[in-house]
Amino acid sequence: MKIAKIILPVLALLVSSLVRAQETATIQLELPATFFNQVCPAPVWQNLSVAWQGTVDRREQASVGLESKKNGKDPIAVNTDPPIADLIDGKLREIFTRCGMHLVADAPEVPLKLGASIEAFYAGVRRVSFSARARRRA
Repeated sequence: MKIAKIILPVLALLVSSLVRAQETATIQLELPATFFNQVCPAPVWQNLSVAWQGTVDRREQASVGLESKKNGKDPIAVNTDPPIADLIDGKLREIFTRCGMHLVADAPEVPLKLGASIEAFYAGVRRVSFSARARRRA
């Protein structure tokens, strides 16, 4: 009976820590509305046909960062919605199309093949809190 009194609280702590470890936060990443016009104001590739091979996420973890809710304690993984590979794939397709490329499925008659791989990606947030005293000085 004494063993059960000791084991049950330990198991409860382990289960709660496992649940906390699996907790995640989700963010949405966006590009500014003027991004595409800044990158490619005019089509530079005159309807160049390219076999698009897609974007592959080669990172070990799917998260793009960590967030802590209690002053640096208990960090949780931060993921993106949609997944980062889908987001980057769609934006690259849009950039290349706006810049004058004609993206086609992988075909033997198209000599130029293009794709992307994500090796590392980290989204960081710098939070600064101001006290009433600091606001008065500013």
